[in-house]
Amino acid sequence: MLFDVYGRYRVYVDADCLPWLVDGDGGRSSIQGFTIPPDADGEEMIDLLDVAFHEYARPGDKVIQIS
Repeated sequence: MLFDVYGRYRVYVDADCLPWLVDGDGGRSSIQGFTIPPDADGEEMIDLLDVAFHEYARPGDKVIQIS
């Protein structure tokens, strides 16, 4: 699943429930210290990412699933 976080970050979550920051060239770097429950669905992922990145949010920013 791929998520847009506040229009500033792209986060990909693979089948092993590991989150990765995705750069503009498609490269990935793992997000250390952030785990995701294996049964989390898209809506739960949005909530988890919002909590994890909330200090970067500006008023009106949202986390959305893009794939």
